[in-house]
Amino acid sequence: RIRYIAPYLGRMRDSGTGDLEDIVRMQAVAPAAGTEVLAASLRGPEDVVALAERGITAFTVSPPVLQAMLAGEATEDANSTFEAAESLVGVHDDLVSIRGTD
Repeated sequence: RIRYIAPYLGRMRDSGTGDLEDIVRMQAVAPAAGTEVLAASLRGPEDVVALAERGITAFTVSPPVLQAMLAGEATEDANSTFEAAESLVGVHDDLVSIRGTD
């Protein structure tokens, strides 16, 4: 049994041999053979989103695509808040614990 097939979307587009809908068709027939589609050569977050919206659940992406997927104002704000809180760790070690168990 073949566990995964990995269509390379970027290469399919480059060669003119396929696009998103071809991968979706693969997904439609693969489960009958006990196989899953592992979409590869995704060149941007929009490819991941478009395939996920069509039922594809397994992807492989390059680090730059992953970074682009994680980038955004809300992520940056949360990271800044986390780093600010992290810098306060240990600053108030002289305070009594609220629970009074220290």
